[in-house]
This record gives sequence, C-alpha cells and structure tokens, in this order.
Amino acid sequence: MNTGLLLKSTLWFCAFVLLTVSRISSADLIESRAYLEDPSGQLTFEQVQQRPFTPYTGVLTKGFSESVFWVRLRLDPALAADRAALPRAGGLPPVIHAPSDKPHTWVLRVRPPFVDHVELHDPLESDRPMRVTGNTHAWSLSEFQSVNHGFVLPASASPRDVWLRVASTSTMLIGTDVLPYDEMRMLEKRQEMLNLLDVALMLFFIVWATLVFVARPDRIVSAFLLVMVVSFFYATNYMGYYRIFLGHLIPVNWLDSLHSAFVLLMPAVYLFFSRQLVREYRPKRWMMRVLWPFQGYFLVGFLLLVTGHELLALELNLMLALIAQVWVCLIFLFGINPEPPDSENHPPLARGWVLLYSATTAASFGVLLVPALGIMNATETSLYRNMIQAAVPFVFMAVLVHKRNRQLDRWQQRQVARAEQTATLERNRREDSEQFLAMLTHEIRTPLTVMAYATKTNMPEGALGEHVKSGVREIDELIERCIQADRADQANLPITKEIVTVERVVDSLKKRFNASRIQWQIDVSPDLSLSTDVALLEVVLSNLLDNALKYSNDRVSIAFIINQEQGKNGRSVVFTVSNPPGPAGYPDADRLFDKYYRAPRAHVRTGSGLGLYVARSFAVRLGGQLTYHPTADDVCFKLWLPL
Repeated sequence: MNTGLLLKSTLWFCAFVLLTVSRISSADLIESRAYLEDPSGQLTFEQVQQRPFTPYTGVLTKGFSESVFWVRLRLDPALAADRAALPRAGGLPPVIHAPSDKPHTWVLRVRPPFVDHVELHDPLESDRPMRVTGNTHAWSLSEFQSVNHGFVLPASASPRDVWLRVASTSTMLIGTDVLPYDEMRMLEKRQEMLNLLDVALMLFFIVWATLVFVARPDRIVSAFLLVMVVSFFYATNYMGYYRIFLGHLIPVNWLDSLHSAFVLLMPAVYLFFSRQLVREYRPKRWMMRVLWPFQGYFLVGFLLLVTGHELLALELNLMLALIAQVWVCLIFLFGINPEPPDSENHPPLARGWVLLYSATTAASFGVLLVPALGIMNATETSLYRNMIQAAVPFVFMAVLVHKRNRQLDRWQQRQVARAEQTATLERNRREDSEQFLAMLTHEIRTPLTVMAYATKTNMPEGALGEHVKSGVREIDELIERCIQADRADQANLPITKEIVTVERVVDSLKKRFNASRIQWQIDVSPDLSLSTDVALLEVVLSNLLDNALKYSNDRVSIAFIINQEQGKNGRSVVFTVSNPPGPAGYPDADRLFDKYYRAPRAHVRTGSGLGLYVARSFAVRLGGQLTYHPTADDVCFKLWLPL
C-alpha cells in the first residue's frame, strides 16, 4: 500500500464527505425558527402558545440541559415554488428517487438521531393523537422511517406554524428542516449511502489492522484496532441502526443507554491511541501522568451513568476529551525529552507527523464538541459527527499506522541484512582461520622435517648448521608473511607518506636480495622522487622479487625494470618484475591474488600463499595498482604508482 496514495485518497474522501454533508441539508420550507426553554418541563401546548419565543437560525444549540425545549417552525408553502429553481441535491438513479404516492405531503425531519423524545403539535391536524418520535421510541412506529426522526405533514396553501417539544438526556442540538416528501426521501437515501460508506471504511480499517497485527503484533496497531472496533459500534448506534434492526429485540431505552456508554468510551480509546504514540518519543513523566485521570474517566462516567446522572456524565466526558487532546499536543510541543546523540532507538515516525495528527484530532474535537457543550452555535456539520470522524481522524490514524509499519519493515530488513552480513563475516573469518591453520601446519612441516632429518644424520657440523639456518629462515619468512597479511586486513591501516627517490628504493632492495640473479634496468632518473609509504612499497616489491626468485629455476635471472608512463590520469612510475616460469608453472590468473592461493605444483617449496595477496592490498593502499601480465616466456607483474 502506498502512503502517498492513501493520503491523497484520505483528502479526497474528506472533501467528498464535507461537500456531500452540505448538500444533504439544503434550503427548505421553513421561513423562520424560534425556541422556548421550559426548565420545569411541565408547560402544556396551550400555555406555550401564549409565551414569547426567541428567534434563532440554523441549528438550535443549548448544550447539556435538563430543560425541555419547544421549537416553533413557520412553514411557508411559497418557498416550495422557490425551490423549483434550486439544483436537485440528488444525483441518484431513478429507481431510488422514483415519485411516491404522497406528492402533496411534506416531511419534517429532526436531527441528530440521538435525540431522545420529540412531540409534534400541528394545529392543522389537532384531532390526531399525540405524535412522537425519538431515540427512546420504537422505529417501527415512526411516521417517516429513515435513519433520522421525521413526521409526515399535510401540505398547506398558506403559511402556518407547527411546534415541537424536544427532550434529551444528551446535548441539545436540534436541526430541523421541511421538504416535500419525495425530496426528503431522496436526501435520506443519500445519507444512508454515506452512512454505509462510513461503515464500510471502518470495516476495511478493522480488517486491515487485524491483518497487520497478525503479521506483526504491535501496541500501536492494537490501539488503532481498538479505536476502530469501538468506533464501529459507536457509529452504527449513532446512525440509528441499532434502533432500526434491534429495536424489536432490545428495549429502546437500553439502546439509548448503550449509545451513552459508547459516547463515554470513544474519547478513552482515542486517548489510549495517542498515549501509545507519545510513549515512543520519551515524554516527560509528569506530563504523561496528567493524562491518567482523563484516560480513566470513562469508569467514573459509567458510574454516573448507572446512578442516573447521565447529563453530568456526558458533559464532563466531552469537556475532558477536548482538554486531553489539547494536552497531548502540548506534550509533543513542550514535553518531549531530547534523544541522546548516540541513541539508535529513535521513533519510526517523525514527530511532525504525529504532532500534525494530534493537532488535527484536537481541532476536529473542538469543531464537534464545543457546539455540543453549548459554548458556540452549531452548524450543519455538527449533526454529522460520525462522518467527520471517519473522514479526518480515522484515516489520519491509518496513515500513521501504515507509515510506521513500513518504517518498521525497512528497519527489520536492515537488521536482517546486518545479521546476514555479520554471519557472512563470521563465516569468512572462520574459514580464513581454518585456511590459515591448514596453511601453517602444512607449510611449517617442511622446514621442520628438514631440520629434524639433518639432526639425525651424520652431517658435518657446518652443513648441519646451514640446514638449520635454512629451516629457521623459511619459518621466519612464513611468520613475516602472516604479519603482513594481518596488516593488509586492517581497515584503518596507517599510511605514512614521505618523499623518496627511486635510487634509495633500489639500493634497499639490492641489500636484501642476491643481486647476481636480478637484472636491474632503471629507465628513469635515479633522482626521480615519489610520495609514498616507503615501508609498504618495499614490502610490495620484496614480495614480488621473492616470488620471482623462489618459483623460477635456480640458475635463471629475473628482470626488475623501472620506467615512467603517461596515462589519462597523469604520470606514473611503473615497477615491473618478470621471470621465466619454473617447475610450478604459470599461476591461475583468476586466483593468484586470493588469500592462501598457491599453484598446485608450487607446494614443492615452503610458502604461505599470502605474498601476492599482501602485495596487491598494499598497492591499493598506496593509491596504485598491481596487475598480472603473463607472456609466452615470462611470468610478469607490474606495479603502477602515481607521481
């Protein structure tokens, strides 16, 4: 899943929901609205008609109140003619919005679905029994059966007033609109589709989070899954589906109490998810401890709920939920301890992403909860709380979980790669040790055998001494090669460069080797200088000369040539060492620079198989290059060093 695609889809979904919500609630047949608060709840309809009402527009917003509110709506049929010029808010297939058999009726819709009790008083139908609807009444008895509450009204030729008596144990948000029957049915179908899309989105998140959790159990994923599961049950109850599908099995009063319980639980699971995110950023302990009362309030809220203090429980719940989300933002801004410079336990998500999520969640809580508390007037958006939550925080949560999971996957892949690399290095080190021991036990046996044989025979004293000296020299050379190989394997081998002349290098080599078998050909000025590590250069050249002398016939001369070349990278000095092949023959061109490699016929002489390996390693450290150039008559090596 691509995070960028998911984020873009989120933004499009948010825009779609917000635009669609605005189209669900378009202009209606209500000319004016007014309300009257009845703190005692004892006023009769006749008494109310004599009282003055307070005009209002939009959604009636009164927060948490034990009062009963009367709403007077002025209906004007002339507005029906004006609506003919408005664009239809449908766009639905004809099978959905086909004309009904009630063309001369209107529908008075009351939102949101959690309103407990609504009575209608219509003087045009004063002879009818009391007409009620609401969350505490059976859906099967509703006049207009939909996800919201509604009454079917006869159309009138002149303006008239109708009254609603509204009581609720939750926040007092009352949205009303009146439309012709067919239009209202079309709008309700539209909202039902949006509700189903909302439910489908939550189900998708639940399935996705479950699969992610099964693949990698993780507290962040489990917290997200918990939010989605609780939100699913909360949203389906909020939309009225429990009342619709379970109303004949479970008393509606119980379903209403269940809605209040979910309202208490929702902020708790939101905060639980936020706390799991915050824990990854080394927050200050005292700031995290402040969240504990907010986290555990739902237990107190349940206690208030069962003791009959439902309004108090819900009001405190919304207030604490808003404060808790703001506090989470403050923790990310001011309460994060800095990571130690050498720490490798940095969070998978950048703090900016999580802070943006927290700020967005706090803002959405503010937009939805502040009107519910009666602090500011509500808008039509406030009536679609579940859709806004699905369109913004839920999808933002999913993006965070997905980005974090991908980052953990990348970390895991790097850890696996490092583990494989460590295992490979360990295996190579073990194989190298085994090869070293095999080489050492094999090659050191020859000089030791010679010395042991010489001591057991009746040799003259001088000859015996020469055999012992030869064996000791071979063992010493073998140890020296091992020391050189160890230096060649060092990652941080120190290089000490100095200015040295070609003449000095050649003189040092002549003192070390039998000059009678070496043909020295110096085609450069003896005063030619180069900047290099003299010790390493002498090791490279000594190993080449030693190999040439050792593996050629005893009476054959070898060539040592020094010249200059001009290449595309500038001037360089070239050291060439060549010799006719001896009994060992030509080495394998693909393996001669490998560690411990020796030609099959080269084992007649003591050797380590490290000389050329060390020579090439040191040549590279000096900024040069050692290559093999065999000819029909010679085994030839060339060392290039920049001037």
